[in-house]
Amino acid sequence: MVLTVDGRSDKVAQYTPGIYWLKNSYAFVGGLPEEKIRLLKTSEGNFRGCMKKIKYEADAVSINFIELAGYELGESVVKAYGNLAFSCRRPDAHPDVLSFNNGQSYLTLPKWNTDASGNIGFELRTQTSDGLVLYHGVSWPNNGTSDFVAFELVDGHLFLMINLGSGSVRIEATDSKINDGKLWHSVNLSRMGRSATITVDGYSVMFSTPGVSANLNIDEKIFIGAAPWMSNDLNGTEYRFPPEVMMTSLRQGYIGCLRNVRVNGISSEISSVYEEQKALFGDAITLGCNKTLGHDFCGISPCKNLAFCENGYGSFRCDCSNTYFEGALCDVEPKVVEFAWNYSPAHIIELPYEIYSNAETVQFKFRTDKKNAVLMDTEANEGCNHRLSIFLVNEKLVWFLRKDITYQVFDWGNRLNDNRFHSFTVKRRGEKVIFFLDGKFIQSYILPTNNTVIRLRKIVAGRLLTLINDISEAYKTGYAEEFFEGQLIQAVFNGFDLLSKLQRKKFDFTISHTDSMDKVRPKGKLRKNKQFPFTFETNKAYVSFMQRYMANDDKQLRVSFRFRTLSPSCLLLAAMFNTSEQIVVLSLELFEGRLRFSFGNETHFNTVASEQKNCKKLLNDMKWHSVHVYQAKSRPEYYLVVDNNSKVLESQSLENFDLVANIFLGGIPPGVTLTPRLHMIHGFRGCISSLHVGSDSLDIQNDSNQLFNVSKGCYGPQVRCNQNPCHNEGKCIQRWSSVLCDCSMTTHGGVHCDTPGTTYVFDSTSSMIYYEYPPSRRPSRVHDRIALGFQTRQGSAVLLSIQCSAEGDYFVICLKDGYLQIRFNFGQHDHIVQYLKLAVNDNQYHVLKVLRDEANVTVKLDEISYNYTPKEGNELKTLNEQWRICVGGSFARDHNWYAAWRKKRHVFDAFEGSVSGVNVNGLMLLDMYARGKFS
Repeated sequence: MVLTVDGRSDKVAQYTPGIYWLKNSYAFVGGLPEEKIRLLKTSEGNFRGCMKKIKYEADAVSINFIELAGYELGESVVKAYGNLAFSCRRPDAHPDVLSFNNGQSYLTLPKWNTDASGNIGFELRTQTSDGLVLYHGVSWPNNGTSDFVAFELVDGHLFLMINLGSGSVRIEATDSKINDGKLWHSVNLSRMGRSATITVDGYSVMFSTPGVSANLNIDEKIFIGAAPWMSNDLNGTEYRFPPEVMMTSLRQGYIGCLRNVRVNGISSEISSVYEEQKALFGDAITLGCNKTLGHDFCGISPCKNLAFCENGYGSFRCDCSNTYFEGALCDVEPKVVEFAWNYSPAHIIELPYEIYSNAETVQFKFRTDKKNAVLMDTEANEGCNHRLSIFLVNEKLVWFLRKDITYQVFDWGNRLNDNRFHSFTVKRRGEKVIFFLDGKFIQSYILPTNNTVIRLRKIVAGRLLTLINDISEAYKTGYAEEFFEGQLIQAVFNGFDLLSKLQRKKFDFTISHTDSMDKVRPKGKLRKNKQFPFTFETNKAYVSFMQRYMANDDKQLRVSFRFRTLSPSCLLLAAMFNTSEQIVVLSLELFEGRLRFSFGNETHFNTVASEQKNCKKLLNDMKWHSVHVYQAKSRPEYYLVVDNNSKVLESQSLENFDLVANIFLGGIPPGVTLTPRLHMIHGFRGCISSLHVGSDSLDIQNDSNQLFNVSKGCYGPQVRCNQNPCHNEGKCIQRWSSVLCDCSMTTHGGVHCDTPGTTYVFDSTSSMIYYEYPPSRRPSRVHDRIALGFQTRQGSAVLLSIQCSAEGDYFVICLKDGYLQIRFNFGQHDHIVQYLKLAVNDNQYHVLKVLRDEANVTVKLDEISYNYTPKEGNELKTLNEQWRICVGGSFARDHNWYAAWRKKRHVFDAFEGSVSGVNVNGLMLLDMYARGKFS
């Protein structure tokens, strides 16, 4: 065997009798596949660098590896795998990775020379669920007979669409979502005539295209990341797109990272193409891949007003559909477009040309008090009976799709004419339609046909384009509405803003649309001055308005304002109505962080409370919250709307007298007599703004009859919990003038939980500290919370034990052979929880927290957390009649307590070392012992 390197040779001779032939099955250049690495048990990495002129010759056989792998035609025995480029880049060249940042910009590559066969591939990494990755097709396709190939993401899955001129095929190339944002996913398409294979991350799907055509004849460029579709200002382009490529109808491009784009096995060097074309798109496409891809931006809950957060490419997106707020963080009060029966500002969007659509996304946010209304309508060119419309019919949303002589109808929602804002989204992807209402998934619907391509030319919000009889036929009702009456905040169809050229005005939650259209109030400049917030400096502060009419022009009750506070329970507003018989009071108050709305007199109250999504979303969080109370038309119902979430109170308390009342904001002045219940509620401390009563906007300072301890502006706490003032995982409690650190579960103390807790040193003799409950106050608990710190070299001992007077019940935290162990019994059988990966008898300080929920236990040891859940069912849940809590030992060796032993005080398994900051269900045992509370 002769080896020659740079002209220098070396020869190796071996004596191998009887071996004259070498049998070869595989040859690998540049590395080995994973299964071969495991078989050969080699730890060497694959080659990284450049090679050229790789040839294999044996007798009459000559194989040029690079040439055959570079073209990879047909059934060639030479294949290319992985991130392989058929060029040698300079060491200082940019990495061949690009970031597509906005979904509307694209690179162009030369056409794909693949009449009869070829391959194309790339690698992608993204967190977005939808977008066009690659498109290559003729510039003006005929319906169903034009050549094209495209890759797109739909709901996180990759789809391939291809048409060789005699029919298209759509292949779902992945069996799971690939928008995880963490991994690169490899995609490769190889075709030979009508037969092709699409491979994603090694998973292959073989298919054949329909018809007889076997060539892909395209003379146009390849578009990467997006395509030249119609812009938002309706400027058309020379390109049309087949409806099979859904993302071209939605005008949604790819957002994420792309690398290693290969056409016929040859690298397209997209970074070099980027340098040539970057003047066309600026920062919309950049070199490299965003380092924050895969980061959880939503972990800090950046979206306001309970909006839903969705992680994206290098950032996050707030879905404001469950709140009436708008803006990037859902914290901006919106501007609305008013619609009325005698005035329709609707603007018809007429596209430059008729489009063929197989996918739509429609997003609306509306408010109305009408049972029937038109929200959106579309129209095709004259002579084509295609239509997509959305209505409100009998208080329900109705989606209507007509194609020629057939139509499909679907309704969802109920009582949507309650005069508060609702949002809906409809996503159609071919025959699948998905419906959402107020940010929640409602239902998906499969159309009974696969002939779902419709033609569209005109789109409008708030009116009909042509009269329709199908709704009356479908719902057996005399539907005859041609316009929308109400307010629209949002109306978007496939990215087109249907309200873009309509006049918007500042959103006013307290005035119905009929008021604002029928009656012009010259209060614009004055109302602007009345929106200043005011601070109620103490819980003794109050503002009074005497003899105010609380009804609007329709003689219906209406009150609204905004507030922010830290007080969990306090009075926000009280109104005392004039009546000769008795005192009737309306009140709005916070009770344990929820808003409570009440009507009543001295003997009877009707009450309704706001929704509580979870314990972390209470209203005393020092954030602005909106409150709106109004009366339904023709019904004895009153709506409480808090941050666009409503509750209904049925009451006839205010039906028989005028709505004139004395109004008290924030508290009740001295000398005023209301119901005894209201006098027991603490006054409000915080900020209030935007007070509207009836048809008037009230200035708290200038329109009030009396105010006390109230100042202009909103002055919150100077020190906030978001500044992290509490150390060692202490819980920060926000107060109005300061913050308070709860150190009970930290084993530390001090103002900021930064000083060691009360510590005692145990010497392993017959001594320990124990607390004994009085006989009449021995608790039985389903939940336990325990925290302590310790330091020891001892291998086995009891740290803490809970002895019960109920036979068989106990709870013990101990050390066994240097490892932490928890043992407990509820009178049924022993449970043992242990962690054997960390020895704790290392003379280091350890912090232990134990949370018990029934028979489930969560243990946090320093930074390590683990959970215990019993495998058996029907477990007992209660630790009954807790008697003694012992620190540093136990009163019995086997932890079973019998009546004859209860008075014996022998110490077993005594602890040697230090114990700090012991907290058992709120009892700070070492602190209590140090203060002499027990012996």
